[in-house]
Amino acid sequence: MKVAIIGGGLTGLSAAYYMGKAFPNWDIHVLESSNRWGGKVQTKRRDGYVVEVGPDSYLARKTSMTDLVQELGLGDTLVRNATGESYIYHQGQMKPIPGGSIIGIPTEFLPFAMSSLLSWFGKLRAGLDIFKKPYPGNEDMSIDAFFRYHLGDELVNLLIEPLLSGIYGGDLKRLSLLGTFPEFRQLEQKHGNLVKGMMAMQGMRKQSGAATEGQFAQLTGGLESLVDALVEQMPKNVSLHTSTEVLEASYTDKLYTVQTQNGTDSYDRLVITTPPKAYEKFFLGDEKFEDLRHMEQSSCAIVIMSLPKSAFTKPLQGTGFVITRSTETPLTACTYISSKWPQTTPQDKVVLRVFLGKPTDSTVDTHSEEELCELALSEIRNILKFTGNPEWIEVVRLQKSMPQYEVGHKERVATLMDHAQEHYPGLALIGTPFKGVGMPDGIKQAYELVEAWKEETKEVVPMDTHTESVHAGATPMHGHTTGLEKVPETYEGWFSLHANYSINFEKWRSWSAEQQIEVLQSFKAFIGNLETAHEAHTSSYAMYQINGHKGDIMFWFLQPSLQDLNEVELTLKKLPIFSVLQPESSFVSVIEVSNYVKSPKDHPKVQARLYPKIPRLACMCFYPMAKQRNLTDNWYMLDRQSRGSMMRSHGQIGKKYEDTIKEFTTGAFGMDDWEWGITLMSDDPIQFKKIVNEMRFDEVSARFGIFGPFTIGTILDMDGIDHLFS
Repeated sequence: MKVAIIGGGLTGLSAAYYMGKAFPNWDIHVLESSNRWGGKVQTKRRDGYVVEVGPDSYLARKTSMTDLVQELGLGDTLVRNATGESYIYHQGQMKPIPGGSIIGIPTEFLPFAMSSLLSWFGKLRAGLDIFKKPYPGNEDMSIDAFFRYHLGDELVNLLIEPLLSGIYGGDLKRLSLLGTFPEFRQLEQKHGNLVKGMMAMQGMRKQSGAATEGQFAQLTGGLESLVDALVEQMPKNVSLHTSTEVLEASYTDKLYTVQTQNGTDSYDRLVITTPPKAYEKFFLGDEKFEDLRHMEQSSCAIVIMSLPKSAFTKPLQGTGFVITRSTETPLTACTYISSKWPQTTPQDKVVLRVFLGKPTDSTVDTHSEEELCELALSEIRNILKFTGNPEWIEVVRLQKSMPQYEVGHKERVATLMDHAQEHYPGLALIGTPFKGVGMPDGIKQAYELVEAWKEETKEVVPMDTHTESVHAGATPMHGHTTGLEKVPETYEGWFSLHANYSINFEKWRSWSAEQQIEVLQSFKAFIGNLETAHEAHTSSYAMYQINGHKGDIMFWFLQPSLQDLNEVELTLKKLPIFSVLQPESSFVSVIEVSNYVKSPKDHPKVQARLYPKIPRLACMCFYPMAKQRNLTDNWYMLDRQSRGSMMRSHGQIGKKYEDTIKEFTTGAFGMDDWEWGITLMSDDPIQFKKIVNEMRFDEVSARFGIFGPFTIGTILDMDGIDHLFS
């Protein structure tokens, strides 16, 4: 199999890396038009500085990039940004962004009420969202329309617009909400309005500790060190070609013909990772690509400068600021790199990263690089009031480089992908024009592409590892079969106990207030010890308040050994509160990973599933299950190839829900009455109904799945315990 990957940015290199590892017998070629790898990712090192002239970091919550960093052996170089206040610059004044807000959306009353940025009318209008219903209709909408409906004009103009428009470099009146930030629509629909949804999400982030960490990640050697590592560790069956511009690409006679200045070659499969404009050379005459070829793109410029700290009359506050659109300046934002990433800058220096390029403003396209430097220096000097001139200055002009996901983007992409699947077998379209403009988004698309091709070709084991059971959100390992071999190898991790209890409230109420306080204190101390171990990742746990009449409270304990599990259970039984807890049901099992082809147990993906840190998502659904065994349908009498084929098809359903559901599977053979336990977690309980309903129509579930009783509940924290026993 011969494959061409057009584009040697981070997306293209990641695709080549994953593909080369997955398909060692394939002949893979990466074609890059420039003389260097990495695309926009570029790090310059000079005189003690580490300067990013492209993106300076990535969102740490998008774990696809962190996973790749760790896999390449760069995990020790990961750093999170220094946290601190960020500011809004509006009409000559610097105002702090209200504390507790997420991209300008209030989640805490007091900091928002005390903010000097908004008028009382603006605050009142935003607060009225508590009484708003979800945005009407089910169609896509602009980001601007959605947030003005919920929060009003003033908050959008002063907070939402300057914070969000910089991410996609576009006009919020034209950008698609569902194509850029669908999670806001999901939160709104789940909680009834946006502010309630954001408050719930912020509460979960605080409980998990995420709210106290810097939300961005970097590498101490610069982001280009990831590019260097990819190139250095690229599998041997991957050939890298720089200075190889693709002049044309077409599909005829079941082969892809790619013409470069070095000649013409044919490939069985083709991966395109380029910006939209490059499609002017691909598949000429196919009108289905016209929307992509004419996709709107915005321009921006980044001017980076270094000054001595002595140039500033007072220290800079926070890590930077964004600028409202109505402020008369071509600048859009400024990051204090020396504050946000102190390891990149000598201690006596200040590095500023200044952004230009407001929507509808042509400054970046009409000015020379020298003029952009002069303009940026003049404008930022006027704002920050420093003296003297920069010791050095760098400018990066990115003309027509940011794809604009305008309203209807998801539908247009879906139409194009359906067309490509039907008419261009072996073609993959990934990168910024489709599903996210950040570096982790491109890496995730590359990884998912290779996983899908592994499913299709059935050649090798996927890097993601899941059990053989019928469950949500998983793609089972598979590979070549021997036909007679039936028992898949399994790896075991932490031991698991799901324990449901009812509360004897009559007995609880018979105790004095002093006794209740004392009992709750000892119970909370027990939970505190579990939380300490959870944070240290030496074990994990979660508690849920059960809905319905199957109990009141569920404990889920994960421990390194069966003895440790017994010890935790015994400690609970010895607590005074246990005298009001009546056991309803339990399920003993062990975290399990099984596959059809041996994969190293120490692989990071395997380890992450064997020893998970239970996430603090709002809702939980648990059910035990088993596989059918009768004369007509007996799962255990099927050959491995048949099982693998059905499980691959089944896993594709789960993939649809991987962004909304977290799934954990535990094996209980020889431990309990059922064969597996399935624990689903999500912030939206409707997702449980949807996935289980859809999976029941799949052959492996319809013929072989035996489902036990379902238990559903909501996450229980310390405040929830007080409420439960109040």
